[in-house]
Amino acid sequence: MSSFDNEGHFQSSLVSAILSPNALSSIPSQGLKLYQNNWRENAHRALAVAFPTVMKLLGEENFRRITKLACERIAKTEYDWGEWGLNSQFVNLVRHFLNEQHVRSLNYVIECARLDELIFLSQRAKDPFQQADTFSHLSTDKAENATLVLSPTLYAEKFLFPVEKLYKYSHFNEGNITNLRSSLSEPNDVFVRISRSEFKPEIEPISRGEYALFCAVKERQSIAFLFDKANELNIDFSQWLGDAIAKLLIIAVKQND
Repeated sequence: MSSFDNEGHFQSSLVSAILSPNALSSIPSQGLKLYQNNWRENAHRALAVAFPTVMKLLGEENFRRITKLACERIAKTEYDWGEWGLNSQFVNLVRHFLNEQHVRSLNYVIECARLDELIFLSQRAKDPFQQADTFSHLSTDKAENATLVLSPTLYAEKFLFPVEKLYKYSHFNEGNITNLRSSLSEPNDVFVRISRSEFKPEIEPISRGEYALFCAVKERQSIAFLFDKANELNIDFSQWLGDAIAKLLIIAVKQND
């Protein structure tokens, strides 16, 4: 085996040993421990950026314990820490951690982990580019053959706790903590819109009806369907659509052949 092959084998073994702490390795244990500690510290920093609300609610020590679990249990396939913020991987780990600690009274933290994940996804999404020329189709095309296009940064979600209030209190000390605590004892449906037009995320409460309309748009229902749905929900469709366009939540109208 050439020196080049030897070096490649060593690097491969090193990466495998760092990513899989329980794997057998020919790397000296003292040096490997240093690499693994650095790995965990980098993981902690990255996950603290992606899930800041969870860290604030659980505290630094508990968040480090979850980070350690992430390093041990979540397979790492690339050097992009962002992959741990996808597909509810870290959210499920927070749920598992709380279940192990037998603290169901903190289930709202799981919902805040979901919120953090969606904010993270919104931040990573492409900037919304509004195709203003397509809006002329709203008046000229048959409503049955046209659909609305959502911003790639938009997420409309249902939660079980007032995550928007928890987020604002945790990060900006907004709101009354006494009133907030009283709403954390029992799950209750809450609807929230996460989006951004530039760099700063927007987390806003929405009504059940607005949530239903955004879900229908996501399902690519026709504008005619949306209009009827809005009437059924007693929502002024023109006002709702105008606001959504103004806030860059709806970026285009698409004709369907």
